[in-house]
Amino acid sequence: MLFRSDPSQKQPRGNCQWSGVTIPGVPGTWNVWTDGVCISYVATSTVNSLTFDLNAFIKDATSTHTGTISSSMYLHDIFGGFEIWSGGQGLQITDFYAVVK
Repeated sequence: MLFRSDPSQKQPRGNCQWSGVTIPGVPGTWNVWTDGVCISYVATSTVNSLTFDLNAFIKDATSTHTGTISSSMYLHDIFGGFEIWSGGQGLQITDFYAVVK
């Protein structure tokens, strides 16, 4: 999962295992959370718009942050959305697409 902002008083599954991680070709730094099954990248400061190569995160998850994602696993879903805990006014996605090569 990719969180473009750090949700106030909420957290992704598991624990923050790595802080201030940089992903080649992706702006900003990320805190990496995992519970051994799910891996989440949380932006250390709010990112309003993001264009990136998802493979950069996958490579990071399978090489640098081992133990959660194996290179023998398959990616089967890509989606954009929100994890809404309260409110949600004004949230929108104006453009979301994936190019698979």
